[in-house]
Amino acid sequence: MGPTGNFIQREPWNKGKLVGQKVPFKLKEIWALRVRLQMGGRVRELALFNLGIDSKLRGYDLVALKVRDVCHGDQVATRAIIMQQKTRRPVQFEITQATKDVLQVWIKQARLKSEDFLFPSRLHESPHSGTGRYELTIANLEYVYKEILGHRDIEPMRLRNFTTIRSTNDVALINRVERDFNSYLKNIILSIQENSEEDVSAILYILGRDDIDQSDIEAFLGRQTARLPGLEDVPERLHAIIFQLNAIEATWTNCLDFIKSSGFNKDDLIAYLDLPSVRSAILRHPMPSEPESFELREFLIKAGSLSDAAYEEYVNALPSLFESLPTGLEPVKLRILISKEKIAFSNENFEALAASKDLQVLFVATNIKKYLANPDIPAIDD
Repeated sequence: MGPTGNFIQREPWNKGKLVGQKVPFKLKEIWALRVRLQMGGRVRELALFNLGIDSKLRGYDLVALKVRDVCHGDQVATRAIIMQQKTRRPVQFEITQATKDVLQVWIKQARLKSEDFLFPSRLHESPHSGTGRYELTIANLEYVYKEILGHRDIEPMRLRNFTTIRSTNDVALINRVERDFNSYLKNIILSIQENSEEDVSAILYILGRDDIDQSDIEAFLGRQTARLPGLEDVPERLHAIIFQLNAIEATWTNCLDFIKSSGFNKDDLIAYLDLPSVRSAILRHPMPSEPESFELREFLIKAGSLSDAAYEEYVNALPSLFESLPTGLEPVKLRILISKEKIAFSNENFEALAASKDLQVLFVATNIKKYLANPDIPAIDD
């Protein structure tokens, strides 16, 4: 049975081509090429060839050189040092006299300035000969995803670019992205406005890198709809940001882990707990009552900067009484604690309310049976 549909047979890109590592030039072949380029008056190609032989740089590093990388003032330097794109390590190389001479002629002939690329494109108006499909751009990544890897639907590359690239399991593509990950995050992921559906593993991978600007991390996290299940794989330096951006699931465990973290910030947790969506989600579950969770309960009872409505909801969820009245709370918060009967009735707590006769009355009225049974507490007027 013959093929059906719109099947298009494509010829393999490497058919009939020599691919992979090539045998290095022999010395006589190098000189033969130089002579041919000199005889043809091809100054640019001769300069590019000579500098490639001297520096032994990768192609994309060679074409990325600028005039200032090889010159001091208006003279070509004897040696140069650049940062390699692949390894992110500096490499130094010497420039032979023959290469210096032809570079000097080329820079003068092309009227290049210090900030110009040393080998501008011959075919386009762009100032740089570039790296073609190897360059990290949205168009190139989508081309590889669709034309080379054979995926028809390009939408995943817009909604969850990094997650989609990881899901291809294409080693060459993944390595290319990771080699210039800072540039990839800044110029691709953050430039795709609809990129908001990265999965948790992709988000954690990005958070785990220590070479990314915090502002870029914040911009990235602020767009994502997925929330992290916990803080376990998140660097402590980013814990506060995670809560600032509401990028974590609302659970008592996550709040307690944040409190115990070296990256803890009280104001960030209070702002997080004040969010209606967080309150709605977290209060569906009982507040933990075991001794290991005491820090969380203590934090909540002392969180005087919570809104009155949020404070009342959290106080109402407290699983047990507190023996001592917290200090520094506004009267409205103290009234909530008393009316919800979350403070043990004692002479010490009664005296702590001495500044407000109304609160003392409320404290007694709420605990009238205990008051009548406790002779140590002074009588108060009706």
